[in-house]
Amino acid sequence: MPREIYLVKVGMSMTEGMVSEWFVEDGGQVKKGDLVYALETEKVNLDVDADYSGTVKHLVEVGVTLEPGDLVGYIFESGEDIPDTLAGAPASAPTETKPEPEPTAPEPVSAPVAASAPVVSRDGHIKSSPAARRLAKELGVDYTRV
Repeated sequence: MPREIYLVKVGMSMTEGMVSEWFVEDGGQVKKGDLVYALETEKVNLDVDADYSGTVKHLVEVGVTLEPGDLVGYIFESGEDIPDTLAGAPASAPTETKPEPEPTAPEPVSAPVAASAPVVSRDGHIKSSPAARRLAKELGVDYTRV
C-alpha cells in the first residue's frame, strides 16, 4: 500500500508553500530518513526527509504553490506496482475553479439618522475635549451644532 508524502506545515502562520526541489527522481529509491524534497515558504526553506523506504512517485512539479497538508507524492513499498497516473492526483498544478460572483442589486441606502442632542453640562456648556474643539476650529465646524 503506498504511503503519502504531504507538504509539511512549518509554523502556525504558514498558509502556502512549494516543492522547490525533488532530491529523489520520480521512480527513484529512497530509504527512511533520506531527503525527499525541499520545501520553500515565505519565511523558511526546509529539507523534508522520508518517513518510509521505497519508490517515490511525484504528484506535483517543482514550483507549484500548495497549501500545507496537500499531497505531493507517494512512497511505494518494494514490489508494489506504480501506476503512471494515480486516480484523483494532480499531474502538475492543481486547478481551482472559482464560481463567478452573481450580480446583486445594490443595497438601499438608509436615511441619515438624526444626531442626538449634544451633551450639556449643568452650567450650560457643551462637553467636548480640547482636541475635538481644536479639530472643529481647524475644519471650520461649529461644534455646538454637531
